[in-house]
Order: sequence, then structure tokens, then C-alpha cells
Amino acid sequence: MACLFLLVLLDGCTPEKPSAEKERLTEHSDKESKESKEQSATYEEGKGLLLKPESSEAIGLEFAKVRAEAVSSRVAVEAQIYAAAGDPIRDRKLKQRAANASAVIPAESAQPMKVGDRVVLTKGTDELTGSLAKFSSSPGGGAHHTTLIMELIDPKKLLRVGEFIQVTVASPTTNTATLTIPRRALLETITGPFVFLEREGHLLRIPVTTGAITTDSVEITGGLTLGERVVTAPVELIYLTELRLTKGGGHTD
Repeated sequence: MACLFLLVLLDGCTPEKPSAEKERLTEHSDKESKESKEQSATYEEGKGLLLKPESSEAIGLEFAKVRAEAVSSRVAVEAQIYAAAGDPIRDRKLKQRAANASAVIPAESAQPMKVGDRVVLTKGTDELTGSLAKFSSSPGGGAHHTTLIMELIDPKKLLRVGEFIQVTVASPTTNTATLTIPRRALLETITGPFVFLEREGHLLRIPVTTGAITTDSVEITGGLTLGERVVTAPVELIYLTELRLTKGGGHTD
């Protein structure tokens, strides 16, 4: 305790640098920090973000080309069991020998789905299969969300009411090729979906129109053309960097 008192006392007796000197050092530090930021990334209206090569390497910047392919929809969905196998249920159209689950997902993710699509759940060493039974608009969600009702054949009665499960909804592959990008390239904001397009060395954020969204890919119905390159990583960091340079990081779209 005596040592602590001595340290505090000595610290209190140590002469402080003049306030003018402190201000000069602070201004110098702020200037260096600003210059460092400007050197690593700059933003030009209409062209987008420009990163120094060393900065791109440091953050692990990655790209992918817009491709044309047939969409095979496999969507991972979190659902909750509301009726276990064998439980009495009000809707007689739903099978009593199946467990029933519901999930709320973005409407665009539900676009490739249809009643009867296969549903798969792995629980321990067991694989349970079933199908989509119903679609409906989510209460209060407007057109932006869809409620799914699923049936899972559960002969061992493994599923319990209230339990959350991860299922995969598999829709048939379409025969028509469509433009797609990797799922991780899509930036979703409250004003809509965007991607960062590489153009003349800059990274330009542009709005896109999406179709089917699966676990791995996104169908693009507007905003991109075949062969263009989009950022796949790190999309969120690029977005935050743009906000810092354009809005001071205080606002989001």
C-alpha cells in the first residue's frame, strides 16, 4: 500500500508537458492517421472505392465472375416444431404421422420453392425427409417475408414441440441458364441488395435485382452482365470503408 501511495505521489509530481506541446503532438498524430487512411483507400463519386495493392492483399480481397448456369435451389432454413408426430392437429390436410414445423424466411428466398418440394433434416445418425406443405405471408411481414409449413416423416418420434431445427429445402434444377453470383458477394441493406463491381480498378457499389437465393448462390435478374467481376470477400469491410470515407461511418443505407 505504501508503494502504491508513493507511485501515485510521484506521478502527481511529474511535470506535465505544456498544453501547446500536447496540442501539437495531437494534431501531428491526427494528420499522420488521416494520411495513412487516405493512402490505403480513397473514394471517388461515380467510380467507387480505390484500394492500394498492399491494402487489397492485407484484407484478402477476392473476386468472382458473374456466371450463367441453371439454378439448383437448396436453401438452408431454421424452423421450429409446432406439432410432433402423432399429436392431434387441427388441419386434417397435414399428416398426423409427421412432425410439423414452421419457418419465416425472406420472400426472395422462397421464390424458387413450391408446395411438395423435398425437405431434409439430419438429426444425429437419422435423416428425416418430408415436404413443403404450405406457403403464406408472414403476419406483419408484408410481402417481404414468407411463412413455410413443413411436414417431416418422423417414425421414431425424435422431434419435440418447440424444438428448433435446421432443414434443407431442395427444389428441382431449372433447365434455363440464368446469371448467378456467389451468395457471399451479395450485400443486403435496408434499402435493398447490392454488390461491389470491379470497374477500372475501382470497387463500385451498385444495386442489383435478385431472383432465387440459395445457400451458395444468388440468381441475378438485373444490374449485372455475364463475365463482370464482383467482390466476394470481405464485402462487409469494403462497405464499412466506403461509409467511413463518404459519411464518416455515422450512417448506413
